[in-house]
Amino acid sequence: MASAIACHLFYSGPLHARRSQSYDPFSPTPLLSICSRAAPQESAPIPARRCERMSERRAPSTSAPKQRRPPRQGAALSLLPRRPPAGPLRADLYKHHHEPSHFSPTCTCCITTSTRHSSPIVRASSASTLTLACRSRPDTAMVVLANPPAVDQIPLLRSPGPTDTFAAVPVVDLSIPSAARAIVDACERFGFFKVVNHGVDTATMDRAESEAVEFFAQAQAVKDRAGPAYPSGGYGSKRIGLNGDMGWLEYLLLAVHNASISDSCAVPSNAAFRAALNESIAAVRKVAVRVLEAMAEGLGIAPVDALSAMVTEQGSDQVFRVNHYPPCPALPGLGCSATGFGEHTDPQIISVLRSNGTSGLQIDDGAQWVSVPSDRDAFFVNVGDSLQVLTNGRFKSVKHRVVTNSLKSRVSFIYFAGPPLAQRIAPLPELLREGEESLYKEFTWGEYKKAAYKTRLGDNRLAQFEKSPGRGIEQSTMAND
Repeated sequence: MASAIACHLFYSGPLHARRSQSYDPFSPTPLLSICSRAAPQESAPIPARRCERMSERRAPSTSAPKQRRPPRQGAALSLLPRRPPAGPLRADLYKHHHEPSHFSPTCTCCITTSTRHSSPIVRASSASTLTLACRSRPDTAMVVLANPPAVDQIPLLRSPGPTDTFAAVPVVDLSIPSAARAIVDACERFGFFKVVNHGVDTATMDRAESEAVEFFAQAQAVKDRAGPAYPSGGYGSKRIGLNGDMGWLEYLLLAVHNASISDSCAVPSNAAFRAALNESIAAVRKVAVRVLEAMAEGLGIAPVDALSAMVTEQGSDQVFRVNHYPPCPALPGLGCSATGFGEHTDPQIISVLRSNGTSGLQIDDGAQWVSVPSDRDAFFVNVGDSLQVLTNGRFKSVKHRVVTNSLKSRVSFIYFAGPPLAQRIAPLPELLREGEESLYKEFTWGEYKKAAYKTRLGDNRLAQFEKSPGRGIEQSTMAND
């Protein structure tokens, strides 16, 4: 027997919030309202044999009438604020804020489950419907915005369980001599680690976070003046890249020149925000340099700045990203959360991330997706595709993603450390063991960047630069023996 759940995803409209002089910008605000309603009845062709049996039973009967089965019940889930009696959509996105914030577009979906299916199937019920179709993977379903535009896709993911936390995330203390060895070990095992005692004043990142909260709480028209995000950098919402990837987020994508925002970016005009961003960029960049120098030391590469020079020399391709993931209530009946940023690897050498106290980051540990506990006082470092090539696969470019929180906003800052466009990327000779051959074709960062940004987020971007499988891997295995 089939049952149904009707879900209304209000992913938009103006979100209004109020701000006073004292406020808690990340206090939990419930945005989920549930009300019961009957699901629409289904109709299907009646088989011929059944029609014959029905005609034989059409004669009046003196027996007591059968009790009719009650209609199937469902639930309507408002996944962002409902419209008040008069006026625009309203929600306390940040407690006590007063500036209006906007998130679009508005959409609805009808989710149907059946005993014949192991996972929910969602069918469109109108032109402005989200249709959810389950894929072969049990932990993923896809929401498609049918109108407008038809290409919008926001994945729904299985909500993590209590055992899905990456409790063993490597922690590197940059203040101790063994940090170099710990970084190499973490990069070989996971391609991901947490940095503590990094020397960055917490107040520096808090100022940038506070200014970011102020920016994202503004009216949409104001934020749009800082866009678009592509090609030169600026504000973007929902669309990730140019190839159809979508996420439940809005963001600032900023090109960095030396240690400050490039003049080519359509950045916010607020002087305090720009100053706070430049201060945080300079601080995070120093952390990246320290990590790369410790990495070179641990690998035995000379000079010690062999890796860090690639991201500090004139013309290095650096990007700073500010992501805001508004709260998106999980679908309790389905155990799902909306994707904030889909699964991907970072193409650069490394990326350094800092977020507020809201969780959401997940990494692929090789067996499953695991949630990374948040830590606003630490930085998280990802190995990028370019570093994987430079180490001939010894370091792993970790696949990661972000899922939304059901009650609180997540704000994160990511510094992407890339080399100049003309920098040649190939395994470093000093890291190749005797008899070991390169697993990758040599390329420039500009060539790889151009190829990478033509792909979707989840694609294996390095595949086209790998040498023919077999010989290189075989030589690497022999060298390790």
